[in-house]
Amino acid sequence: MYEELVDIMRGSKFSLLASFFQEEELTTGFKAINKQLKTTVGNKFRSSLYLLMETLNAMTPHYVRCIKPNEEKMPFETRPVTTPPRCVTKLSWP
Repeated sequence: MYEELVDIMRGSKFSLLASFFQEEELTTGFKAINKQLKTTVGNKFRSSLYLLMETLNAMTPHYVRCIKPNEEKMPFETRPVTTPPRCVTKLSWP
């Protein structure tokens, strides 16, 4: 609705009509206050994931890490991939 119409309805001399268009307070009782303060695991996970994605998107990657599947470059040899790497380092540039 247009804001002008809402203002007209609020100013009506009929109290029932005016009460339909009154602005509601955000905290109208204990349940509303509790709902505003409640943080669920899902909301916390979503905000953490959003923060992580913002951080990752702000960075510029300086390297690409590839896993060499095996020396023969043939499929179905899982030993080289599943064994832990001997040395995994990350070089940091200033």
